[in-house]
Amino acid sequence: MEFKELMMARRSARMFRPDPVPQDVLEDIVRTAGRAPSWENSQPWSVYAATGATLARIREIWRAKYAAQVKGSPDMPTGHRTNFSARSQQCILKVGFWPPNRPNP
Repeated sequence: MEFKELMMARRSARMFRPDPVPQDVLEDIVRTAGRAPSWENSQPWSVYAATGATLARIREIWRAKYAAQVKGSPDMPTGHRTNFSARSQQCILKVGFWPPNRPNP
């Protein structure tokens, strides 16, 4: 597959099937992801995979936080794209990543 084909086939998933991912598939994903570049070559990789009772407890904790409307705290500060520099905003518009339902800057 050519890189362009890969990029055009890219998508985001926000709904997931309930069946577990096989251990060998998880290991392959982590191995492959570990070859990706990192910010300033810092390689901040820490991978944890939870299953069974541990996963159930994590879900319980996050559902309680959601119900209590507790806001998350990202590892790095984030901002809305409207706060990006004018040049960055123009680049986003040029490649067509600005959501169609949101007014352009």
